[in-house]
Amino acid sequence: MKNSGGKRSGGLFLAKVFSCIVCIICFSGVVFGEDIYARFAAVPDSGPAPLNVTFVDQSEGNPTYYRWDLDGNGTWDPDASDNRNPSHTYTTPGMYDVCMTVWNGTLVTSNSTGTIRVYESVKGNLSANFAASPRSGYPPLNVSFIDQSSSALNWTWIFDINSSSTLDSEMHLQNPVHTYTNPGWYTVMLNVSDNYSADKGRLSSLSQENFIHVLPIPKPQPDFVASPQSGTSNLTVTFTDLTPITSEFFGNLSPDLWQYSYDWDFGDDSLNSSEKNPVHTYTKKGLFNVSVGVTGPGGMTLISKNGYIAVDTPPAPLADFTVSPSNGTVPLTVNFIGLAEGTGHLTYLWNFGDNSTIVSGRNPVHVYSNPGSYNVSLEVSDGSKTGSVIRNNSVIAREPAPLSAMFTATPRNGTAPLQVSFIDQSYSETPLTYNWSFGDGSLINHDKNPVHIYTQEGVYGVSLQVKGGNTSNVINQSNFITVEKPALHKADFTAVPVEGPVPLIVSFVDQSTGTGPFTYLWDFGDGSGQVTDKNPSHTYEIPGLYTVNETVNSSAGSILVSKERLVNATTAIESRPVYANFSAISTRGVAPFNVQFMDLSSGPVAAWKWTFGDGSSVTEQGPNHTYVKPGVYDVSLDVFNKSGVSNTITSSKFITALSPAVTTKITLVYADLSNKKKIQFFDNSEGVGINSWIWDFGDGSDESEIQNPFHEFATSGTFPIKLTISNGYASDSNTFYVKIK
Repeated sequence: MKNSGGKRSGGLFLAKVFSCIVCIICFSGVVFGEDIYARFAAVPDSGPAPLNVTFVDQSEGNPTYYRWDLDGNGTWDPDASDNRNPSHTYTTPGMYDVCMTVWNGTLVTSNSTGTIRVYESVKGNLSANFAASPRSGYPPLNVSFIDQSSSALNWTWIFDINSSSTLDSEMHLQNPVHTYTNPGWYTVMLNVSDNYSADKGRLSSLSQENFIHVLPIPKPQPDFVASPQSGTSNLTVTFTDLTPITSEFFGNLSPDLWQYSYDWDFGDDSLNSSEKNPVHTYTKKGLFNVSVGVTGPGGMTLISKNGYIAVDTPPAPLADFTVSPSNGTVPLTVNFIGLAEGTGHLTYLWNFGDNSTIVSGRNPVHVYSNPGSYNVSLEVSDGSKTGSVIRNNSVIAREPAPLSAMFTATPRNGTAPLQVSFIDQSYSETPLTYNWSFGDGSLINHDKNPVHIYTQEGVYGVSLQVKGGNTSNVINQSNFITVEKPALHKADFTAVPVEGPVPLIVSFVDQSTGTGPFTYLWDFGDGSGQVTDKNPSHTYEIPGLYTVNETVNSSAGSILVSKERLVNATTAIESRPVYANFSAISTRGVAPFNVQFMDLSSGPVAAWKWTFGDGSSVTEQGPNHTYVKPGVYDVSLDVFNKSGVSNTITSSKFITALSPAVTTKITLVYADLSNKKKIQFFDNSEGVGINSWIWDFGDGSDESEIQNPFHEFATSGTFPIKLTISNGYASDSNTFYVKIK
């Protein structure tokens, strides 16, 4: 096969040899002649169903014959055979691989393939909308975006409108998941189209400012204790880290990665320690300041406790404190609680780290007006000695998060009157008030999640203004709600039963809805004439499949509902054929033998006749019969329906009534006159049902279980021949003597 290549572009489907199964099957082998290049254009190549596409041949090399597979089912379309520029209407949404094969008089072939995209017809207005969960958290933050657009078929997401790089592997998914790794506020945009191709069809965009908030991971909040805190020289002290280890300080890292690093300074000019809980020996006299820097994913925080260890000297007061809350939005009011330990009267001096005035008192309250991370120190004095503690990053005050108005609604389209539930999805760190405008001239609504009824057809834009503190934010969603004019009425009906034997009586119930009054016209499909009742009953007399039509009329017009092959009226039960069949609990026994017969016939059987093969018969359905005499009997069953139609089954040798006793008898002949040692034995035993034979030829050879065996004696002499018989109930044995020469 010639490979025609595929080097051209420009919206055409270029030649690709062996590109479809049909082409491979139909044109295999080596061919010769002038090269041809198959290619075609499809106008249009995508659109909503039903989509009518015209295929335009643009092949080169003067092809003279054409074959098309327009629906991708692997077979040629007969309607398009030998048609250079066929047309085809695609009624079902989907992707269709089109194959075109051309050839000329010298059988040079070339193939070309292309794809037609057919999608659902879009109804209603196109409107971009989306939600996300979660909208805030620590990095790495995995956010699931949820498309809530109407009439959209193509999606392009921009997860950070301010980023120089907008490419993302999930940017064209309907409901993508995006991971934010850096703290900050992110504005998200969604562009939608009502065509599978983003550059075709109608477009709609929605940009939500400061939609995702990735929080900075807080720095550690270190603390520690020591034991003992005072003593004589060569004092060995155990330090215990009390820094909290929680998810707050590690973001979304796996718990097995929750670890801090440490840098201890014991205040005696010794080497620092990086252990979590170090042990240190003080060899010098004095009051020693102890500090530790603790580093986590959010950074490093230092805590210093001055005069914390006393060696051969009275200890200074132990300074310590707690704060609540330790973080929040400005203005941030913080309660400080002094936890100092010491003797005598203790005085407190606080430095809140924001260049405010030094404050005394054990439990002060301070307001942070500006955003920032603040180091707080406390000095505690007993009049002669002073202890102090410094906690870096004790308080974190930040700007309130910007308001972000957002909402969704369900349903977003339907017929009037349409009741719509609106759901607030706004983001705020402060309590909000709401102003809803539903776009239909109704009053402003102040509920968080209102329910509104649209009474008139139309396309409505909806806006939401949220207010928190001194700030507000507004979102306007145009073409958000589509309300269609209600149908004046809808026609429908039910029928019970829809299947059964004639005469079949069917009850029809009208289930039409809408504004009346209505009139009705029924056609039951059997030529019986039309009926005007609302809920009629009808009797079908003749077997068949019937289509039923109901026409509902009102001042607005007529609506016909037709249900094809709805009613299946079957042949009357008594006229249906019957099929004889039977069995028996036992078919072999000693005479007199009592047998219980079982009728297994099918169909509307009304009468039975049994013939037992011993000259007797009965007309019961499941008779019990006794065979008095031994014998093998044929059994027949005739069955009849009410119309007299019958069917017969006969089972030959079905019953074996065994003899109560059996008698052994044999005869024999030479099997070969030239070899009088080879004998043919015949069983002539008397009795019914004999089914077991055991021959002993008296010469030491193997026994035989054949009814009429051959046996060849090795030597001359007189041999006792013993035959044992049985019918399973009775048995007999006899010995006969045979002289062999």
